[in-house]
Amino acid sequence: MKIKSIKSSLQLFALFFIAMHFASCLNYKKVPYFTDLPQTDTIAKILNPYQSPTIQKNDIISITVGSISPEANALFGFNSGSSAGTYSTGSTYMVDMDGNIEIPLVNKVKVEGLTTKQVRDEVQVKLQAFLKEPIVEVRISNFKVAVLGAVNAPGMISSANERLTLMDAISLAGDLQIDAMRDNVLLIREENGVRKEIRFNLNSSDVLNSPYYYIRSNDIVYVQPGRFGTREINFRSLTYLFTAMSIFTFILTLTK
Repeated sequence: MKIKSIKSSLQLFALFFIAMHFASCLNYKKVPYFTDLPQTDTIAKILNPYQSPTIQKNDIISITVGSISPEANALFGFNSGSSAGTYSTGSTYMVDMDGNIEIPLVNKVKVEGLTTKQVRDEVQVKLQAFLKEPIVEVRISNFKVAVLGAVNAPGMISSANERLTLMDAISLAGDLQIDAMRDNVLLIREENGVRKEIRFNLNSSDVLNSPYYYIRSNDIVYVQPGRFGTREINFRSLTYLFTAMSIFTFILTLTK
């Protein structure tokens, strides 16, 4: 009689076990990205125009200069190149708290709030007084993004490419974990003394058209963990418990 009671309990437990299994499977619809896109081979949409990131205080920018005038380049300590011209290896400058950098002979240049292209054009004009046909390249050297939460490789991501998208950052962080809440991805951005908090739903393709889809330096991306991972652990624990109870029942049957 006692064994029958145990068997009945095990049957109920087995039904609960199966229900838990199917409940966990229902969450799969939230796992894929962009589930609203139609299942067609090609989709053409007009993209939002890309806006270059602007330089902020404490940014480190690299300026590389080339010129066809070796004599003038010597004033700046630029390296000698081919007969077509000479080029600098690139000098780095930290933007001070007033938003300026200081270049030899050119003196202070206001760069805060400007894009790298705007800084390039301004420095190029100022260098024309010292160099013949100067060619200038400007890059943000410390372009970095923090990706935290339910990703496989959380941490600080450095990028040599300023045109970094949200999906690029997630990819560099090892992609989202299976239990990540794709409908609740938070972007934190500080810009001009204002902190913005933007939420994305990666199940929807609307994120591709968001004006915040392109990441800026010093952005923080936080992916909220879901409950699936905890459920997975509980599901494994129940599996072990069910196995142990089955063995115990089998032993009782043998000793009857």
